[in-house]
Amino acid sequence: MFNQENVKLLTNTELKVYEYIVQRTQKVIRMSVREIASETHVSPATVTRTISKLGFENIWECKLHLKEMDNRKHNKKVFDTSEIVEEFFSRSMQSEYEEKYRMQSK
Repeated sequence: MFNQENVKLLTNTELKVYEYIVQRTQKVIRMSVREIASETHVSPATVTRTISKLGFENIWECKLHLKEMDNRKHNKKVFDTSEIVEEFFSRSMQSEYEEKYRMQSK
């Protein structure tokens, strides 16, 4: 989800904010910096600094990233492209095989 090199640079207080964000992604997407700060018992400056250290310009960029990651996670479960392609080819090959089998049987 986040660059692990950036995560390693976080202080203990910033790690608290990071863990909160990771564990409550859906909730964080709808929260302000002050609300996140209140929930994690840190200052808004700490939340902003954490987001910056994670590689984002601001909270909005972080929220957009979280939303995109969440969408990818849900879409992957519903539509796995490789499974769809595999199923398509197996069905096409199955009918082709059955047709050849019928032709040889006659």
